[in-house]
Formats: sequence, C-alpha cells, structure tokens
Amino acid sequence: PASKRPFPYRIVRFGDKVPLCSRHISLIMAWQVFFLYFVAASAHLEPEQIHLAFAGQDASGYPSGMTVSWFTRDEPKDSTVQYGLSASQLDQSATGHVKHYMSNAGFHSHVEILNLKPSTTYFYRVGSSKDSKWSEVWSFVSASQSSDASFSMAVFGDMGWESSVERPMIITAHGLEKKWSAKESRATLEKWKDEKSIDFIWHVGDIG
Repeated sequence: PASKRPFPYRIVRFGDKVPLCSRHISLIMAWQVFFLYFVAASAHLEPEQIHLAFAGQDASGYPSGMTVSWFTRDEPKDSTVQYGLSASQLDQSATGHVKHYMSNAGFHSHVEILNLKPSTTYFYRVGSSKDSKWSEVWSFVSASQSSDASFSMAVFGDMGWESSVERPMIITAHGLEKKWSAKESRATLEKWKDEKSIDFIWHVGDIG
C-alpha cells in the first residue's frame, strides 16, 4: 500500500493485442505447470482393472451378491459402487474398503453388494463419491438360484502378459519353454466375451 509503483497488470478485452514481457511469460508458464500438475494428479484416481466375483449366500447356499474390486494409482477418499437396474438410473450404492498391499504399487478397492435379485442384469460404476471420480458404466448378471440353471464358463489361470518377444525368459530350467505368448489366450477370451458364449470365468490363480 505504501508503494507508489503502478500495478504491473491491467484488464484486457478478448482480442486485444497485448505485448508480453518476461514477467507475463513467467506467469503464463507457471499457470501451465499448475494446470498440467492438477490434471496429472487427478488422473491418478481413475478406476482401473475392474474385477467381479460372486459374493454372499442365500438360504440355499447360492451366491446372493457380487464383490467389485478395482485399482487406483493414488488412495481414494472412499470406495463406492453405484448400481441399479438401468444404465441411466444408478439409484443404489454400496461402500467398501481400500487395501494397500505393496509400497509404491497403488491401491485396491473392494466393495460387496448383497441381496441382489437372481438372474438379473445390473448396471454399475465404481469410484469415489468424495473425489467425484468414476468409471464408465458396466453391467453384470447376478447368479441364478435354480439348481437346474445351465451355464457356460471358462477355467484358466496365470493369464500372462504379452509374449517372450517383449518379455524374454532368463530362467529356462525344469522344462520351461523359452518361446511363449499370452496373446492367444487373451484373444480367445476376448472372442468368447464378445460372442457372449460364456457366463463367467473361474480363475484358478495369479490374476495380477
């Protein structure tokens, strides 16, 4: 307030030609850095790697719900699943917990949805209500409660990643093949999924 120096900035209208000095450029660059940092930081809460598993048990021993799990690079303020019978009306929600299994390896959210109607299509999205970060809307079919219901499933384990070209094996002892690929298995599963020829999968281990 005691300074008699004129304020170095002035209000301009859109389209005005304003000469830029180094002070203006520094200010613009500072805002660009802040904007890029904000976008990068917020993107770390985007849900990834969404998994489903049957959960719960009714009086007859059939699954009555679904466990939904997903990954985020940073820790969310809450873990929430919004779901409903219409993709445009997710009018129910459930909250769960977050696990941090290894340092510098992200966070895993787990939410259990119980008391679902049997053999019913539910739409859902996962994320954080407090962070306002959500996945796109997906769907699943709840388990049947009939002992006569037919189903088709795929059974596999250790899905693998890429191939020996991208990830050459160093240890080849005990009959391990040096030439291998996980791409054929992934393509087959994607094909079955797109054709809707399987109802669910039974993953026997090493899902990472």
